[in-house]
Amino acid sequence: MNRTETKVQLQFDPNTVPWINEGTRLRIVALAGRNVDKEGKILITSQEHREQAQNLESAREKLKALVLKALVRPKRRIATKPTRASKARRVDEKKRRAQTKAGRGRVRDD
Repeated sequence: MNRTETKVQLQFDPNTVPWINEGTRLRIVALAGRNVDKEGKILITSQEHREQAQNLESAREKLKALVLKALVRPKRRIATKPTRASKARRVDEKKRRAQTKAGRGRVRDD
């Protein structure tokens, strides 16, 4: 049977792209995960289709999705403190729960 190689390996080096800033570059490498080699190049493979051209297009779409996802900056979390009422509710619930559990003890004959 004749077989042809249709698998495509796309190599992308985010360090050589001038329009990517350092934060985005770090996010791209983090999102790529184990597909990054020692030099920092990202290897994207595709072998979903039976034609090499379709696999190349699929690999390019994967790279595009990766870069677009890395371009979105994650929101900074603003630390908040619980309100006084929520603290009071928590303490009241703890007291109620403690009374319920204390009532489950053994009955003594005094």
